[in-house]
Order: sequence, then structure tokens, then C-alpha cells
Amino acid sequence: MDIKPRSTAPATAKADRTNIEQAQGAYDLGFCVIPLREREKKPAVKYKHILESKKRPTIETTVAQLEGRPERNVGVLLGELSGGILAVDFDDIGQYRKWSQENPELANWLPTVRTKDGFHVYFQPIECFTGSHDLRCYGTVGEIKGNGALTVYPGSTVDGHEYSWVVPPSKEEGIPRTSLVQSGLVPNGFISSIATLQPQESSDDALDTDSTALSGFGTEHNRALPSIAEQNQAARSTTDSIPPTTANGIKFDLENIKDFSIVSSGQRNRTLWALACRLVNKIGKAQASQSALDIHDHWWRLYGDHCTTDFETSAEEFLSMVTRVDLSSSFLLKLTEQYMQEPLPSFAQMLPKTDRHLAVCRLLACADRLADHGVFFLSMQTISDLCGFKSKRAVSALLPTLTKGICVLEIVEKGNTRRANRYRLVVNADGSIRDQMKN
Repeated sequence: MDIKPRSTAPATAKADRTNIEQAQGAYDLGFCVIPLREREKKPAVKYKHILESKKRPTIETTVAQLEGRPERNVGVLLGELSGGILAVDFDDIGQYRKWSQENPELANWLPTVRTKDGFHVYFQPIECFTGSHDLRCYGTVGEIKGNGALTVYPGSTVDGHEYSWVVPPSKEEGIPRTSLVQSGLVPNGFISSIATLQPQESSDDALDTDSTALSGFGTEHNRALPSIAEQNQAARSTTDSIPPTTANGIKFDLENIKDFSIVSSGQRNRTLWALACRLVNKIGKAQASQSALDIHDHWWRLYGDHCTTDFETSAEEFLSMVTRVDLSSSFLLKLTEQYMQEPLPSFAQMLPKTDRHLAVCRLLACADRLADHGVFFLSMQTISDLCGFKSKRAVSALLPTLTKGICVLEIVEKGNTRRANRYRLVVNADGSIRDQMKN
């Protein structure tokens, strides 16, 4: 399966198909089609009556809503209105890659769409389940989209990104049926919480009847899933892609740079901060400052296509990050290295589902663990750098939500220009209130 980079086509482009042709194609696959606003995810028409009637509009109705409006996007309502079609929304590229590598046949068979931040994997479950559910409380980033969920159909453009098929559906087969339970698409914790997904007396017969849903894959999609590293192999094999020896003679090799890959926009800031920390930790602040621009140059050659910031601005910001890195504290060093691997705490589901907000939740949970569930220091700049905020002001705006809104964080002592705030979490990772606090 060829994973394509983020489209650089103009925002008004509709690939080589009109929105009416896109709608017709979606309708023929069994989807309930809803026109969307120009370059947006929001519906262009009211559809509450459609949900209440549980009947999808005719293609003639949809065409009439698109005629004369060539820039309208095309969306699909999932679940019962689309004959039971669901989509698993992988908001985290790493989780999608892990699933696809563990389930290569399914990954190369189930219709898959490249979204702005991840992937949508479409299928029809053989089990009696058509619902929607946020999966973050089960330790994964994403959701299963069913009844009431509206998704963007391939060929439409949102915020400059064109949604596109990376595994297109077969016209003959349509959207395949498979077992949600056995697919690995959702966490086991979610499966065990849904009554209709529990083993029934007739479940063996149902799986036997639909054995082709797990084993009979079309040969046209049986292609190995390339890793992100493989996609950049050509760039790495060139002479220009060999990273330079740093100013003190220590080679900051390719392995160090490729550890900080990105695959979509919105990841550059915090990824470069982590790279800056690695660089300073490996060769020291002085030598890192002298080598920063060269290191950034080679990083950009590999991953710059996924950045919306221009090269010069990104290089200046990376140099600034290197000068700000302070790894004299073992706490900050451990926090920098470990926070992205921290399990997502349950209170994350109470914040808006954005990469930055989820990163803050991981950061707080990691800091709490490293501080043995006691008090810890965190500066606005550290939170901003590690979590990818554009400024400390954005972090300051988030604090009241954490301390007064969802009440999971306490400011034990306010800092000043030279000293960071002292915090502690007032809830456990599972969301339960703590009875005793450590000073």
C-alpha cells in the first residue's frame, strides 16, 4: 500500500472527479451521502430529519444539493444509514502503523483513507454493532465512527489537505465485511465493554458463515505496507542526506535524525524540540548550537514536505530550541525522554481532542509519576516546547481549564520570572480522587 504524502494541490482542487461524481461513487458503495461546506467538515444542509427517519436520501436529492456548487465537499453519514458501514479513525500515525504491520492482510484489504492527521479504515462488522465511541479512555488515540458520525469522503479538501484513498474499495466487492472483534481495530477493553460484541452461542456459526471476511483477500490489494523509513529511503541514500560531523568531531548520525520523523502537519514543533534535547544531551550545549542549523537542514530534507512552516522560520526556531534546552535537571531529562510513551490518563477525555491537549495530559501524568505522585515543577516554556504550543500564552490559557474547569491540577505555589510553578495532580490516572497528597 502506497502511503501518499500530504497533498500540495490547491484547496479548491477536486482531484480528477467532480463532487457529483464523488457523491455518486459513495452512494454506489452504500454510503449515506451528505454535502459539506466548501473546504470544511461541517454539513452544508440540515440532516437531523435524515437521522430521525433512518432513510438515506436518494442520489437525485444529493445531486440537486451539489449542482451549481462545485466547491462543496462530500461527506458520508455512517452506521445504520450506510447499511452498517463503520470507520475506525486512527488519529495517531504510530498506532495505525502498528495495527497495519500486525494485520497486513486486513490493512491491504479494508478501504483506507488518508486524512489530515491520520487514517480512516472502513468496513462492515459481522457483529451487531453500528455505534460510535471515543476510544481514548481505552488507551488509544482515535474513535470508532458509526451512527450519527459524519466523515469526509475522499476527493474533498479540508484546510488544504485532500482526503484520498490509500486502499481504494473494490467496485465489485464494495465495503468488505469483517469481524470487529478479531480485526484488532479497537482495543480489547472496548470490546469487553460492549454487550453485543461478547461471545454468543451462535457466534461460531456466524464466523464460519463469514470466513471469507477474514481470509479471502483480493490479490490487487495484497501489497506490503511500506514504513515511513522506507518511503524516505531514496532521500537517505543520496550523498546530500549523510548528516554532517558536528563541530567537535562527534558524528550525529542518521539514526538519531530518523528517530524524529513526522508524517503530517502539526507535529514539527514538538518533534524538533525532542530532537534538540537529544542533540544537546549527546554533544553538549555549545557544540549543539554550532551544529544545529546543519542538523535541521538534514532533518528538513527528510521530513520538510510535511511542514506548513517555511524552512527559514523552522531553522531559526530549532536553533532557539537548542539554546533553551536545559538538561541539567534529571527530572527534565527523564520527562523529555519518557512523556510521549506515558499511557494517556482518563482525564484526557475531558479535554478537546487535539494533539497538543493530549500531549499535555501525557506530560502531566509523566511528571506526576516521576515526582512519585507528589509536587513537581513545570515552566510554561517547558510545557509549550514539549507539547507543541506556539507560545507560552497558549499554555497559560489552558491552565484554568485544568485547575478550575475539570479540576485535575492544583497550583501548589506560583512561580515568577526565575522559578516555575509548582503543581500536583489531584486525581489518579484512572480519574479517581486522591485521598492523601504528598508535599
